[in-house]
Amino acid sequence: MRASKVSRRRRVIGEMKLIIENVRTFVGRHELPIRPLTILTGENSSGKTTLLACLASVTATGFPFDPGFNEEPYRLGLYDSIVAKARPKGRNEFSLGLVQDSGPDGEPMEVTASFTSLKGAPMVSKVNLVTPEGVVSLEYKEGAKRYGARLRSRRLAPALEAEFPFRAPRKNGEKEEFRSSLYSQLLTHSLQQERKSKPVQRELVALAADMASHSVITTRSVAPIRTKPWRTYDPADYFYDPEGDHIPFEIAKEFGEKNSTRLRGLKRALESFGKESGLFERIEVKSLGKNGTEPFQLQVLISGKPMNLQDVGYGVSQSLPVIVESAVLPAEDLLLVQEPEVHLHPMAQAALGTFFCKLVSTGGKSFVLETHSDYLVDRVRQEVAGGTIKPEAVIVLYFERKGLETTVYALEIDEVGNLLGVPETYRSFFLREQLNLLSRG
Repeated sequence: MRASKVSRRRRVIGEMKLIIENVRTFVGRHELPIRPLTILTGENSSGKTTLLACLASVTATGFPFDPGFNEEPYRLGLYDSIVAKARPKGRNEFSLGLVQDSGPDGEPMEVTASFTSLKGAPMVSKVNLVTPEGVVSLEYKEGAKRYGARLRSRRLAPALEAEFPFRAPRKNGEKEEFRSSLYSQLLTHSLQQERKSKPVQRELVALAADMASHSVITTRSVAPIRTKPWRTYDPADYFYDPEGDHIPFEIAKEFGEKNSTRLRGLKRALESFGKESGLFERIEVKSLGKNGTEPFQLQVLISGKPMNLQDVGYGVSQSLPVIVESAVLPAEDLLLVQEPEVHLHPMAQAALGTFFCKLVSTGGKSFVLETHSDYLVDRVRQEVAGGTIKPEAVIVLYFERKGLETTVYALEIDEVGNLLGVPETYRSFFLREQLNLLSRG
């Protein structure tokens, strides 16, 4: 008999698949690979930010009943602004889902939810949760105005099934995870069913507990518009902010932890990127008091001389949220970064490519980068060719939009840094510009 206690199984992220169906320009079903280093590239308004918003939603604590479609830095809007305008006739719903490895056995775990409109807002109509242990299907019963759930075992013999009403988790207060709620409701239902034998009840509860125990990917986001630097910072309560308002306080807090492993990793990341990019030598915290609660300044060392963060190039302050969040990211989490190259010159953009490759290969980190920087992409290709990062750890998703529909090409990188499966449009703009210059010559 398996224990029914729910515990989380943490693991390093491998390859996943994001499912997007009939969302904005993603017409039909798209299954998009997500690897430890995933790069999104393509023209503006082709769906890159929509993909990040969908990935943030399916990994939200409250998904699918509270997916956070409009939490910063993403604003998907209400139902009519999310559902694809060019969707197949008669399809009045959109779907999101995530497929991920479930553990050492490599068997996948998948959760997919479909949404319809309820007074203009997205409402969950169906949910499918598939794990190595079993399958749960939820469907909203319009007449009964409630959800019906069906749980079926995949490993137990003979197969066990249970059907029971499911109450959607409440949205007030702490967000309740769907699978934890499923477990607790099945437990309550099972104890109420006197006609079921106690051994069967225990097996069903244990089955639900196993399904709830698999770890869920956690994502954090870095916005493309980042906070401006200040000459002096006053210590106060601070919260995570995608635009990086919290970063100076995070640096000061970490620098106050003498000789911690996390601090050493942060300093190593800052100094490595600073040197590779040519932006700075290191970052220091200058306290304006003695007790640790006084105002402080961030000092940037360039050529051995300390300068206030506000007195150096804007690229330094704009890159700090990316570097710090990447350095302190837990290995089991995923960081979504919009335009990490903002305000950086080409050498620093290329340095970002090296920075991310090293964190993936040596630190077990995972990133999804939305970028318009050829310098960053080309540096990643060089790092693959140089052996810094394995080809199978990287995927480039190229977005091509025609009218109301987006096509996504998954481009592999081979061992010598070549992009494979590249469509003609990938370099067409740059080739046209070069040919125009040559024709003038």
